[in-house]
Amino acid sequence: MLITALTVTDYKRVRKVAIAPDADRHLILIGGKNRQGKSSTLDALTAAFGGAKAIAADPVRHGAGAAAIHIELDGGALTIDRTVSPDGKTTLEVRDADGAVRRPQEVLDKLVGSRFLDPLAFLRLASKEQRSQLMRIIPGAERIDELNAKRERAFDRRREIGRDLDKARGELDRLPEVTVPPPIDVAALNAEAQAFGEQQRRGDGVGSAVRQAESAAASVLVQIEDLQRKLTELQAKVPELEAELRTRAAAVDAARQQLAEHAAAWQESAPRRAQIAADLARANEANRASFAAEAQNKRRVEAHAAVERLAADHQTCTTAIETVDQRKAEILGAATLPVEGLTIADEGIQLAGVPFSQASASEQLRVALAIAIAGSPGLHDVWIRDGALLDDEALEVVASHAAAAGKRVWIERVGTRDPGVIVIHDGQVVG
Repeated sequence: MLITALTVTDYKRVRKVAIAPDADRHLILIGGKNRQGKSSTLDALTAAFGGAKAIAADPVRHGAGAAAIHIELDGGALTIDRTVSPDGKTTLEVRDADGAVRRPQEVLDKLVGSRFLDPLAFLRLASKEQRSQLMRIIPGAERIDELNAKRERAFDRRREIGRDLDKARGELDRLPEVTVPPPIDVAALNAEAQAFGEQQRRGDGVGSAVRQAESAAASVLVQIEDLQRKLTELQAKVPELEAELRTRAAAVDAARQQLAEHAAAWQESAPRRAQIAADLARANEANRASFAAEAQNKRRVEAHAAVERLAADHQTCTTAIETVDQRKAEILGAATLPVEGLTIADEGIQLAGVPFSQASASEQLRVALAIAIAGSPGLHDVWIRDGALLDDEALEVVASHAAAAGKRVWIERVGTRDPGVIVIHDGQVVG
């Protein structure tokens, strides 16, 4: 639908502005000096369609009780009447051929797509914000942010898993598989060494018995010498003492024989005892190596399991990212963009395969205007503020594109020299 009549009363700096553009006019220039009501006129258009969320601060001209905005579309097929009080509250009536419509704001939101885009403001946006604005006119694009968040989560998770995977692989590489030697039976060696120790203790006991026997024999000799001095009175005891001496001598001989046998056995066991000591030392070293090898192989099994698990998780994240990218590609591939050659990249938008910022000024303006028009499919009017930034060539681009698209563009300009300009002075149309 096209705006065929606009009347604004007491909105911001406007006293009363009435504009009824010709049906075949595709470019409406609103001119004049600064602070005379040009911007207020375009703000009134936004307020009329956008409602409470689009009402400017301090919306009513000082001294007036309320502001009124009246718009006719397609020669009166649809009319909009909105009044605005100084506190920003509004009343709205929308009428069609059947009379006042129910839920009038919903009708307007559907007409303008619930959004307004100034093409020049679009050109001043950062690349990512331009991309975001373009995404709003793509069906199903609301899922892109959700998909991007899902992709980012999968990407971050994959990056974390990748770090863990690299660490696990490094650990696995540092743990080559080793042959575990069989452990040596230290208990058997200790048992044999203990037996030899017991043998040594028995030999020590025999030696002690020999020394005791020798001591006893010496004592007997002393007694014999004493008895010899008393030979006369003790002659009767000599045979008995001699018998005891023989017994003691036999005991000494037997003890000495046992000591000799134990000494020989102990001497004979010397090589084996040395071998056992060496075997125990070697067994302890070998068993430490065996236990270390077994522990390393256990860690290697654990590291291998960690690598397999992390690799699987890494692949799961990669698959999730690929699925998200495929879904995004499907949504963007199915989208019909307003300009041929316009595509959406991750960091912004592109035109003919190059970043949008590298396109010519006229091409950028043409694209921005096309996006603004596409963003409001029901309303065929677009308005541009800061039109002083547009030179004659740019104005020609806007007019040509608007005519080709069957749209109308309202442009705020500083000055009064443009052909066909509608001049506003002190809140009113002049001339």
